Amino acid sequence: MKPERWDVALIPCTRGKNPVGVSAATLYRGGTFSLIMRHAAQRTDRVLIVSALHGIIPLDFPMRYYDRFLLNLSDAERSKLIETVRPQMEPLRGLRVLSYLWIPYHQVLFEANAQIAQGFWRPYLGLPTFPATLQKTLTREVSNYGQITSRR
Repeated sequence: MKPERWDVALIPCTRGKNPVGVSAATLYRGGTFSLIMRHAAQRTDRVLIVSALHGIIPLDFPMRYYDRFLLNLSDAERSKLIETVRPQMEPLRGLRVLSYLWIPYHQVLFEANAQIAQGFWRPYLGLPTFPATLQKTLTREVSNYGQITSRR
């Protein structure tokens, strides 16, 4: 049974980035990113981003624009990312983690530490990308969240 509140949510970075970002939360942009952020914020107080450059980072992580996307990493860049992520996953051990990551992102975490990664609740794991139907579902859930929580 899934909990109502999660200890932490993991969300993917985006290809779209603001040219001037001062933190991870302000660097990444796009409608899907914003939607996932709102959905995650309703389910946990702690959201972390999986960045193709920096690994698992908090929203206030200091950032500058960079041009790297997970699906375009070379083998060497991917190996470096896995090594970066490995120690970053240790604090997630034993936590209730809600993962908004789809296959390519989850594969990096699984390669970094399969024992921890397999404990994440991953409703979107089978998705290679974020489909429009799921975007509609999350939009509806975000819109209805105030009504649902006020009834409890």
